[in-house]
Amino acid sequence: MPRSARKESGCGIYHVMMRGVNRQAIFDDDEDCRRFMDILADLPFQHDDDGRLLPIRTCVIYAWCLMMNHFHLLVMEKDWKIAEVIKSLASSYVYYYNKKNERIGHLFQERFKSEPCDANCVDVDNTRRLQDSEVRDFIIEQCGAKSVAEFQRLTMEEQTRIVLDTKAEGASIRQVMSHTGWSYRRVREAGDEVVVKN
Repeated sequence: MPRSARKESGCGIYHVMMRGVNRQAIFDDDEDCRRFMDILADLPFQHDDDGRLLPIRTCVIYAWCLMMNHFHLLVMEKDWKIAEVIKSLASSYVYYYNKKNERIGHLFQERFKSEPCDANCVDVDNTRRLQDSEVRDFIIEQCGAKSVAEFQRLTMEEQTRIVLDTKAEGASIRQVMSHTGWSYRRVREAGDEVVVKN
């Protein structure tokens, strides 16, 4: 069965999602996240063989969210179509990941998913990204965990206390999920269980 055509955005802005094959982790540690972010930072710019910056702007990255087995991006096309942008990002990261882990083959499941956005979503998402950094800073202040991996090394009681405190500060479930690695249901139901100690 042929694939359906990708819906085009009138303003060139897309919410892009890409997941690991078989829902496997695509970020094993902080080094992987940093490498992905380095590739993402370089993505909008192109250089010639001598390293000189070319007058091409491939895209604009407005926002991102890295989860353990997938990522989300808010991207605006410029000189490249969205498919070229994501192909460049994915192939660069897969090359790094496969070499680091001495593996071969696919890392991402199928082709990326994208939803067209309108220009108004950019301001909303920038606001969310700023709120996300406030949530991250609050969690760091509470326990010193600067990454999902560090947070998950805490005891379950410590994790639950911090999740409850973060929710009490007004963080959304999505924001708590992105900084703790907890599932939607787990964040939503945190604190519902009654613990009786003798």
